[in-house]
Amino acid sequence: MEEKEKKTFITWVKEHKKQLVIAGVSITAIVLAILAVKNRETLMKLWAELKDAIMDITKSADKITVESTEPSVKVGEVVNVVDVINPPALMVVDNTTIDKIPFGVQKHVRNLAPGYHPSPEKIATALENGIELLPNQTWVRDYIKGLAVVA
Repeated sequence: MEEKEKKTFITWVKEHKKQLVIAGVSITAIVLAILAVKNRETLMKLWAELKDAIMDITKSADKITVESTEPSVKVGEVVNVVDVINPPALMVVDNTTIDKIPFGVQKHVRNLAPGYHPSPEKIATALENGIELLPNQTWVRDYIKGLAVVA
């Protein structure tokens, strides 16, 4: 008897599959709508926080640095150089760098790409400043950034 009931239930589900899916989606949508109405204030606060977080990320996007990766082809392996067809007659100058205010960059340790090593002079300068360089690191002296360069 149970076997017959199972077959009839499975047959009924197969026959009414579309209606069951529509009912399930509709019930889910109604429950979500009720929860959204009851928790409207909390959802609005969450929305405002997400909006502020996105604004903070876009403001700090230019501060994010991307680590360099090892080139897929080493310089010694490059065989052919393609000639440039119709080279541009004029060089375009980026006007955004002309108006920058100069600022000082302090001396610091910089990570090098894999396979690169600091020069003996940089190692000595780092030691003079009390810094022992790790592999693939170099020493950068202090300098001024943001000045217009005249050729």
